Amino acid sequence: MTKISQCNQCQIGKGVHCEYYFPFDDSDCTHFKLGENKAQEKRLSLSKYGYYLLLIACYLIVRSIGGWHFNFVYEVLFICGLGLFYCFAKVLLIGGIKLFYYLVKRIFKSYPYMEIRKATISTLKNLGCQPEIDKETGNMSFKYQGEEFFVVVEAETIITFYDTWWGTLDLDDPLLDNLKEAINQTNMNAMPVTLYSISENENKLGVHSRYQLIFTKDTPNKEELFNAILNSFFEVHQEVKGRFSALNDIQDKKEEKERIRIKGFSNSER
Repeated sequence: MTKISQCNQCQIGKGVHCEYYFPFDDSDCTHFKLGENKAQEKRLSLSKYGYYLLLIACYLIVRSIGGWHFNFVYEVLFICGLGLFYCFAKVLLIGGIKLFYYLVKRIFKSYPYMEIRKATISTLKNLGCQPEIDKETGNMSFKYQGEEFFVVVEAETIITFYDTWWGTLDLDDPLLDNLKEAINQTNMNAMPVTLYSISENENKLGVHSRYQLIFTKDTPNKEELFNAILNSFFEVHQEVKGRFSALNDIQDKKEEKERIRIKGFSNSER
């Protein structure tokens, strides 16, 4: 999209995008008003209402020449009321058009989200899951093989599955570094992505996994795709646990060697 008018605040040339214009999210520059200059528009508006007032003043002068009577007062009040009604109706009409445009724009922009949400819910139900929608966030939660998952519609064609807090470890556990290393090793060789978070209040390190994918209502074999993705979460559970156990064994053997060396002395110390 190219600007057809100058940005009034940024004062940049025609056809140039200013820093407040982001074409990738389909939004206009926040400083830009299409084809209009704000100062010029204000002057036109004032001159237009001044013209109406001048007409009323001229009418009053002409009528006053013929004498003052009650019919004249009623006519003046009628004209003033008609002018006020016109202004009020115009404000309502313009406001209604802007509101209608805003609602239509929101509906059309949210339509792809509704489509992908509907397709996601339908696919999960075909797998025997019962997705529930959070009214505040709009995120979906469901259970698969006893594990609780969340799925979030990130964009028009992107959804993300989350499996949160499937593993925990105390922050003062001596094997904490081994778990972090096991997570790093797993991420180099497997999907979904595994990450950890720290809860100071509970003194816990939590392990989470997520899987992001492109998904639309036209994606083929939806059930097979979801089934493979959800099963991959359990595979990554075992991968992390296996690497964590292997690192613990290596650490135990190393500590055992250190204990033997201290107790019996090494050859270099004799």
